[in-house]
Amino acid sequence: MTDAPLVVVSGPSGVGKSTVVAQALRIDPSIWLSVVPPPAAPGPARSTAVTTSSSPTADSTS
Repeated sequence: MTDAPLVVVSGPSGVGKSTVVAQALRIDPSIWLSVVPPPAAPGPARSTAVTTSSSPTADSTS
């Protein structure tokens, strides 16, 4: 394994990230491309509250 720099290409939609990466891959085919998808959308809200109730009964004291 060789020491190689890690290059992150990031930017808003439409700025040419794919164009820059495609050109870099044409110039040096030994470059590795790794694409990470965006995180999944948050799921439906879940309640973490727990409701309990207890009341003493006549039977529980004997």
